[in-house]
Amino acid sequence: MKTLITLILVLNSLLLSSNDKYEVTFDGQTTKSEMFAKIEEAKLAGIDIKILYSSFTKEDKLSIIQFKAIATNIGEASTTVDFKNKNTCVGFFLDKSPEKNQPAFGVQDCKSQP
Repeated sequence: MKTLITLILVLNSLLLSSNDKYEVTFDGQTTKSEMFAKIEEAKLAGIDIKILYSSFTKEDKLSIIQFKAIATNIGEASTTVDFKNKNTCVGFFLDKSPEKNQPAFGVQDCKSQP
């Protein structure tokens, strides 16, 4: 399992290196292992996510999370999310598109995948 996650992260890093836009999302269906894999993936894209607090359901899915994310030399964002509502989703985005004067970084609500 660990090898599979490592392989996925390596493949994603190759894709991310050629992409100017990146978003990592978390919702109430995200498991603990998926959360840590997404955090590692985000790090490869230039977003350092620190977990300040987290709790999980009996099914090992996110219940409440408080995190802070930093995009080096761009900015930082933080939020606390309660995933009791199944449609709750939060994402950190980083946009370094050439058409932008300055890179954009922040946290936003997103649509949860059914």
